[in-house]
Amino acid sequence: RVKEIALSTPGSRDVRVSQDMGKPELSVEIDRAAASAAGLTMEGITAAVSALFQGDDCSEYRDGEDEYDITLRLDSPDRSSIEDIRRTELPVPGGGRVRLDSVARVVEGTGPVTISRKNQQRIVTVEFDTDGRPEGDLMRDVRRRVEEELVLPAGVTVEYGGMAEEQADSEKAMALMIALGIVLVYMVMAAQFESLLHPLLIMFSVPFAFSGVVAALRATGTPLSMSAYIGMVLLVGIVVNNAIVLVDFVNRLRASGRPLDLALVEGGRQRLRPVLITTCTTVLGMLPMALSHGDGSATWRPLGLVVVGGLSVATLVSMVLVPTLYYAVERRREARRVVTSPA
Repeated sequence: RVKEIALSTPGSRDVRVSQDMGKPELSVEIDRAAASAAGLTMEGITAAVSALFQGDDCSEYRDGEDEYDITLRLDSPDRSSIEDIRRTELPVPGGGRVRLDSVARVVEGTGPVTISRKNQQRIVTVEFDTDGRPEGDLMRDVRRRVEEELVLPAGVTVEYGGMAEEQADSEKAMALMIALGIVLVYMVMAAQFESLLHPLLIMFSVPFAFSGVVAALRATGTPLSMSAYIGMVLLVGIVVNNAIVLVDFVNRLRASGRPLDLALVEGGRQRLRPVLITTCTTVLGMLPMALSHGDGSATWRPLGLVVVGGLSVATLVSMVLVPTLYYAVERRREARRVVTSPA
C-alpha cells in the first residue's frame, strides 16, 4: 500500500520494497488445548517433527582421523508430501502415540526469504528516488497520503528514514543555529549599548527580514534548502546593522542635549544615506548569485535570494518601525521619570 502511494505521488520514481513475495512454506499450528490433553508440550512436538523431517544428529562416525555426523530422519518416500506430515505419530508420556493432525494443523503459506530488523523490531523498507520535485515537497505529500489513506494494524508503525530523516535533522540543527545567532547578536548589542531595551528594539527587524525571505522564495518558486538556512544565519547578523547605525546616532544626539523628536528626525536624515549605501552594496553584490541559472546555481541561488529579499525588507523596517518603537518607548520612559521625580 505504501509502495502504491509513492508510485502515484508526482515526483517519485524507482519505488522499491525490501520485502519480497516470499517462498512456499508449511507451518504447524498447534492446538494447545488438545496437545496439553494428550500430555504433549510445544517443545516436544517441535523437536519430534524437526527430527523426523529435517533430521537429528544422533551420533558420529569415525574413519581414521575423519569424523562424520550421523543424521537420523525419515526415509524420502515417508516425507515427500503434506499428508506424511499430518500422519506423523508423536510419542506421548506413559507410552502410546498420537497423530500430529489430532493436535495440530498443517497450513500451506509463504514466508519471507530474509527478515530485516532494526532495534530488535522487524522492518520493511520502501525506497524511492525524486524526479523533478524538491524532496521536501514530495515527502510532505507522501506523509499526508499515508496518514489519510492507511489504517495501520495494531503494533505496526510507519517511520521515515534515509535522506528524509537526514534533512529533518539538518533542519533542526539549522533552526538551532539561527536561534543561537539571534541570542548572540542580542548579547553583543546589549553589551555595547549597555542597555537591554535598545537592542530589543533593534531585533524587531529580524522577524520582518524573515518575511522578506519567504516572499523572495515564494516569488521565485525556490524550495527551502540548506543553503537558504545558511543565508538566514548570515542574515541575522546583517539586518541589524542599519538599525544599529540609526539607534546609536540618535542616542549620541540625545546625549548632546537634543530632544527626543528632533534627535529622531535628525538621526533619520543623517543616517539614511549610509544605510542605503550599505544595503545597496550588499544587495547588488548578492544579486548575481540570486539571479544565476547556470550549472550549480541550484546550490547557492537560494542563499542569494534569502539575503536580497530579507535585507531589502529589513531596511524598510529599520527606517520606519524601529524609530517608531524607539519614540514610543522613550516617551513612556520620560513620562515615567516625570511622574516619579520629586516635586
